[in-house]
This record gives sequence, structure tokens and C-alpha cells, in this order.
Amino acid sequence: MTRQTDCFVFDRYKIPLPALALSFSFLPRCVSMVAVGVRSPEEVRQTKKWLQFQVPGRVWNHATKLGLLPSWFPAFAEANI
Repeated sequence: MTRQTDCFVFDRYKIPLPALALSFSFLPRCVSMVAVGVRSPEEVRQTKKWLQFQVPGRVWNHATKLGLLPSWFPAFAEANI
């Protein structure tokens, strides 16, 4: 990811990039679990906080329009993912 991408996500939607990445990994219907590597109790706490972010469907739609996701990426309703 570039600094511009990071700014797009955080400045516009107030979602930290790691929270967005975790949310993205759960999007495919075939995914039921995601393994996250952590090295300390603090990283576990931080990861739990990132998992609590609700990423609206419009974030994925906007990213697709900007070319940050492929054009075949599914569009989402405005409901939270």
C-alpha cells in the first residue's frame, strides 16, 4: 500500500489500514477463520481493537472506483460488512 492509499482509508473513513486489511480478509464467503500473527499481549489487544471496526460497503466500492481493487470486485450495499 502506498501513503496515498493509507490516507484515502484513514482520512476519509477514519479506519486504520490494519483494521481494513483484517476486514478485507473476511469478505470472501468461503473464509471462516483468519490467522493473525502477533508477538506480544499488546499486539493481541491491538488486533482485537482493529477487529471491532465496522467497514461500510461504500469503502470497498470507493476503493474499486479509485482502482485500488480490481474492477471485478463485488459492489456492496451501504450496510456495514
